[in-house]
Amino acid sequence: MTTNTRRWQALNERLKDNEQVIAVTYTLPGVDFGTANGPFEIVGPAGKIGKLVDIMALATEVFATDATEGTVIVGTAADPNGYAISDGITDALAVGDSENLTFTEGALGSIIDPDTTIIVTPTAGVDAGAESGIATVMITILWV
Repeated sequence: MTTNTRRWQALNERLKDNEQVIAVTYTLPGVDFGTANGPFEIVGPAGKIGKLVDIMALATEVFATDATEGTVIVGTAADPNGYAISDGITDALAVGDSENLTFTEGALGSIIDPDTTIIVTPTAGVDAGAESGIATVMITILWV
């Protein structure tokens, strides 16, 4: 049985036991996709299993990344992209506009073990001129 299968089984067992599901959106302000500041750490509620369900970016500076778009990577210290790698944030995303980022699950899947420190790493975009783009990144995880 794979580790991902065991994680899903543990999550499903908790859901069968009618444990309360808690949705938490972690807000990371000032994430700079021009220079890729970070990484950022997230720690969930003690003893809870998590499921990564959403990554969103709200632009606070216009994005200029016409060659390569900036992305959000979610994982652990041992496996930095273990949980997810997002699609790129749209070039020319305007201030005040937001974008829900689709993501591909990493090798660990989207199930987060209890008491895991989650590492969120932005990757810088590339622009023919000067890269820019600052956003508030919001990551939603369901905990049970």
